[in-house]
Amino acid sequence: MNRAYPHTRRQALARTRFFALAFAAVLVGCGGRATDGGGASGQGKEAGRGDGMVAAAKVASCAGYTTEVAAQVLNVPAAEIEEKSQDLYEKLRSCSFVSSQDATRRVEFSLRRDDSVEEATDEMDVFRSHLGTGQGAMADVTGEKAKGAPYEEVPGLGDEALWAPINGTLNVRLGNVSVQVSLPDDREAQRRIAERVIAGLR
Repeated sequence: MNRAYPHTRRQALARTRFFALAFAAVLVGCGGRATDGGGASGQGKEAGRGDGMVAAAKVASCAGYTTEVAAQVLNVPAAEIEEKSQDLYEKLRSCSFVSSQDATRRVEFSLRRDDSVEEATDEMDVFRSHLGTGQGAMADVTGEKAKGAPYEEVPGLGDEALWAPINGTLNVRLGNVSVQVSLPDDREAQRRIAERVIAGLR
């Protein structure tokens, strides 16, 4: 059953901004592999070895994601959805599908295409490390003790996947492409989006 996902404009913009900052930290990297997370990152790396290069054209097309599919997720007429996707830079494609009637109703995800599967798995490990660091930094800012783990592994999705509670995103790797779903912030909706995107990348 389709559901709508209302957000205030301020909440949507704040979440998108924080997502961008968190993902930017991964893009610049820190020149090493993550060692935290109870060994989960090592398991993800091993699972991701082998074939799996995704064509650049599939990333450029947002994995074939369409306004019609976005409309189903947002439970609005397809004619109301506008695609506002763009290349943020050579390796990173931002895919955005927005209601023309309410800009807070939107599907947003990004696709990063690395030069190899190994590079993409390394970036996921770095991301795990940054999530741990970010959770501590957020606790310092808010004065509230961090609750739970900085990320949650998600089995059965792509080559490896994880939820990032700190910025409310679902992050998935398939071969040399990493997908980050940021909006809607409903987990069920994010998984449906990720499944459709991963299918389009295969």
